Amino acid sequence: MPFSARIGFYQDQVAVGPSAILPDYPNVPTESEYIAYLGNLSATSATVFVDNQTPNVTVHGSSMVPHPDEDIYLLPREAGNFVRLDTATNTFSDMTETASSNQFQGGTLGLNGKIYLAPFASNNYGEYDPATDTLTTYTTTGGPASPSYYGALTLPDGDILLLPRNNHKMIRFGPGSTTVTQVGTSSGGSFNFGGFCLAPNGMVYVVPENQSNVYKYDYTDNSMTSIASGITAKYTSCAVDNTGNVIGGPHNVTNFLHIDTGTDTVTTKTYGLTVTGGTTPYTNGATHMPNGNVLFVAFNEESFYEINGNAETGTRFDSSVSQPRCVSGAFTINDSVYTASVSSDKFFRFDTNADTSVVSSNIQFTYSLTPVGSMSE
Repeated sequence: MPFSARIGFYQDQVAVGPSAILPDYPNVPTESEYIAYLGNLSATSATVFVDNQTPNVTVHGSSMVPHPDEDIYLLPREAGNFVRLDTATNTFSDMTETASSNQFQGGTLGLNGKIYLAPFASNNYGEYDPATDTLTTYTTTGGPASPSYYGALTLPDGDILLLPRNNHKMIRFGPGSTTVTQVGTSSGGSFNFGGFCLAPNGMVYVVPENQSNVYKYDYTDNSMTSIASGITAKYTSCAVDNTGNVIGGPHNVTNFLHIDTGTDTVTTKTYGLTVTGGTTPYTNGATHMPNGNVLFVAFNEESFYEINGNAETGTRFDSSVSQPRCVSGAFTINDSVYTASVSSDKFFRFDTNADTSVVSSNIQFTYSLTPVGSMSE
C-alpha cells in the first residue's frame, strides 16, 4: 500500500483514519531510507535570498504551515484573517475565517489535511480546514491550569503535541478530541523550552531556552528523558538536517546546538558562520528546506542562517529590514522557503534551486519534520 496520511510516518505506523486528503506516494520509507533521502537532497545552485517583500494583504499571522494543496497558510497571532499564500503566483489573499488576538500561536499540518493550532492562553486548540475555510475551536478537559503554548507538531500516529510556554507539561490529543493528556516533564518556568521537532527516529527533541537540559520524548510510551544537562546557552527552535540529526538555533549565543539522534550526543557547532549578536533572540524559528538544509529565521537581528549538516557549512543572509521578527518558515513544492514578520508587513523568500523530482515525491514526509517553531517575546 502506498504512503498516505492513512498510514502514518513510517512503514510500521498504525493507520489513523480514512478521511485524509493527502496524496499517496509509491514508496514508503523506513527510518534508514528516509535518512538516506535527506542525505541525497541536492540543489543545482546556491540558495537565492529575496529580501524585503511586501504582501498584497495585511498579514496578521506569524506562524506558517505548508499544505499539500501547494499553498502556505499563515495563522493569525493578532486579531485578523487567516491568509493563504499562493506559491505558484507568489501572492497572498485573505481567507474569510478569522481568529482573535493571542488566541493561537503555532500550528501543524495534521495527517487528515487540516491544520491544528496551539492555544496561546488556554487548553482549547483550533482546527482549521483550508478546504472549507472554517475554524473549529475545541473546548477540552485534562489540561493544566494557567496554560500557554507556542508550538505544535504532528506525531507519527496522528496525535498532536503542543509545546508549553508556561511552567507545565506538553499536552497531547487526537484531532477532534475534547480530552487532552499532559505528557512528559514540566518545563519548570516560562520560556524554558525553546523549541521541539520530530526526528526520523520517531523521537521528539526539545531544546533549552531558559533551562539547562535537552530532552527526548518518546511518543510510544509518553516517556521524556534528559539527554544533556548543564547547558547555559539559550536556543530557540530546532529542525532536522540532511543527516537526520537535529540543529537548534541561537537565541543569545554565537553557535548552534547539535543533537546526534543516533547516539543522543549533544554538542555545539558554528558551521563556519559568524552569528550576528545584539538584541535577543537573534533567531526564532526553523524549517527544513527542500535542498535538505535547515533555515533559521531572523528575529531581533537581521541575519538568516542556512545550515548544511552533512557538509558542516553554513550561509548567512543579511536583510535590509531592521528586526525582521520572523518566528517560523514554511517550504513549498516549488522549492522555495517563505517566512513572514510578526510585526510588520514584510515577508522573505529563499529560492533553494532544489532537485524538484526528489522533493516532490517525498513532500509529505518532509512536512512531518517541519513543525512551527516557538516564539519568545
